[in-house]
Amino acid sequence: MNGFDSELFQISVPVLASFPYSTAWINDYQSGFLKEYKSYKIHLSME
Repeated sequence: MNGFDSELFQISVPVLASFPYSTAWINDYQSGFLKEYKSYKIHLSME
């Protein structure tokens, strides 16, 4: 089994790459920014 060809490696790379951004997502969620963005996007789609 080669390390770079293993299925575990291929699955874990995207997960590990998203870790630095997870805290930013939590901050946006707690501040309400995501809620405002979602309502703004829905409003635009209704026009």
